[in-house]
Amino acid sequence: MMLLSLIAVLAGAALGFFFGFAWRRIVSAGGSRKFYKRIGTVFRTMLSDPDADFVSLYKTLIGQSFRHIGVQFLGLLVALSPIILLSVTLGPTFHAWNNSRADSLSVHPQRAAEYLLVDGMPAQTLRDGRSRVAAPASAGSVHLRLPGGEVPLAGPRSNQAVCADGSISGVVLSSLGFHVAYVDRGTFGDVSGPVIVRPWSGDVNPLWPYLGDLEAILFASMGLFSVPAMFLLRRRKGDRNDGAEDALPKISLIDDLMTSLASSGAGFFRWLGDKESGCFRAELAKISIDRPIFVSGLARSGTTVVLELLASLPAVATHQYRDFPFVMTPMLWHGFTSRFSSGDTPLERPHKDGIVITRQSPEAFEEPIWQHFFPHVHDSQANHTIEGQNGSEEFGRFFSGHIRKILLLRKGRRYLSKGNYNLTRIRYLAGLFPDACFVVPVRHPLEHVWSLVRQNELFRKYAEADERIAGYLAAAGHYEFGPQRVPINVRSGTGQRVLEAWNSGRDHVGYAIMWAEVYRYISELTERKDPVAERLLVLRYEDLCAQPAEALKSVVDFCGLDGREGVSEAAGRVRQGRTWSTSMTEDVRLEIWHEVSDVAERFGYRLEDSPANT
Repeated sequence: MMLLSLIAVLAGAALGFFFGFAWRRIVSAGGSRKFYKRIGTVFRTMLSDPDADFVSLYKTLIGQSFRHIGVQFLGLLVALSPIILLSVTLGPTFHAWNNSRADSLSVHPQRAAEYLLVDGMPAQTLRDGRSRVAAPASAGSVHLRLPGGEVPLAGPRSNQAVCADGSISGVVLSSLGFHVAYVDRGTFGDVSGPVIVRPWSGDVNPLWPYLGDLEAILFASMGLFSVPAMFLLRRRKGDRNDGAEDALPKISLIDDLMTSLASSGAGFFRWLGDKESGCFRAELAKISIDRPIFVSGLARSGTTVVLELLASLPAVATHQYRDFPFVMTPMLWHGFTSRFSSGDTPLERPHKDGIVITRQSPEAFEEPIWQHFFPHVHDSQANHTIEGQNGSEEFGRFFSGHIRKILLLRKGRRYLSKGNYNLTRIRYLAGLFPDACFVVPVRHPLEHVWSLVRQNELFRKYAEADERIAGYLAAAGHYEFGPQRVPINVRSGTGQRVLEAWNSGRDHVGYAIMWAEVYRYISELTERKDPVAERLLVLRYEDLCAQPAEALKSVVDFCGLDGREGVSEAAGRVRQGRTWSTSMTEDVRLEIWHEVSDVAERFGYRLEDSPANT
């Protein structure tokens, strides 16, 4: 017995460490401390601030508590799932082996022993002082003749129980490996249920008959050894990748699960989005799409700055961070999250570019819709341009309805979009919305390419610290940098050249090729006097930073937006971005310029204009 007990302790320790480690990986470290700190702040405000909105604070308190409990519960459930699976698969074998060692049966509660029939005869107590031991385990058949009727049991070598219909105890006993027979509650008479019959091997632990001695030792060891793994074995800051620990994107278990659900079930949520449109048909019918504005440029060209500046003007409606991940059903998702929303602390976004965001900040979240209707748009071997001939009527209908939903939600008249990949869809969007305006930021290629290189390094570090980040970015439609990155293909062969450069460790060359091909496409749109050219404004990032008020006024006038008087205030928030080209070697600068020079000159850029030469 000592050897078996030692094995049970070791097995429990292993399972406990595994459970604690898994839970720690699923539920972010420090989550409980942050939760209690937030709750403490709310309590102090409720008690000390006479002007505080008690009802609002109380709702915040309840909402945060439920969210925290939900995260912890889901974390425990997911961490326990491998152990539950192990118990389900190996539990019956263990019970059969343990029961084969027993020579007697026991009944719980003790007074139910008088109702036990063994081989058709009332059971006899076999041992003095052990009234619970009621019959030999070698019996052929076992029945319980309770006041309300006779109940056949599975056999003397099985763990079995009789429970009332609807009793939670039946679920608990089933999870412990018992064969459960459900009967009407009146069957028990004056016997308190459940009635348990199982083989007995001299077990003395206080959890008998629910757990035998070896089982109790196993579970106790598991609980004991899971504590240090859950609360002491935390990842140290020094173990994280340098430069990533301060701004590592925090993806909670619930965020991860919801994002996976929205991504894998895109077809269902598209269907649900159509149903949503039907529910709000009357309201949406009153919304007209007037001159939608599409801001599109390669990542790191200033698209977010332009988006935030224009979104601050009156009557402008755009997506917000809160719309993700269920982007296809914005009305339903907004209605759900509004019930649980609480205070939102502004944080610098993970790009480390000084842009501070909240859940209400504008952001690009059209891409999950595009990649559902056009699966090839992030295939590294496919051409990503979408024009009239390869468009989709279904997408046009769904997307138009989606824009109306955003206008209705945000109470706006002009829809504002930011989408880096819309660069290759301008002609298609112009066909869908004949009065649309397109603003295309462009940046000096040396600065732009090196900023992309640095961002890719940063997001790769994030992904190494948390492997879920790559999938999260892909679900949101971000393939610009990180391990999931995919080049933008405008012409046949471009993507392959980019991939070859990236795979050889020459990220700057790959991004330079992509910069040249994408902005060559834009340049050709404007130079061939295409009708789209009249609705397309190229905005140089350097001009926006040097003269923000003048640059922003030109954008506002071009788009026909109201609120020109607010331009100066918005322009005051523009800051010159960090200069990257000064950290390049001369060879890197020349390699980049070799790929981009002919296109860069079309936008007025010269090699000697880069900060490294000034």
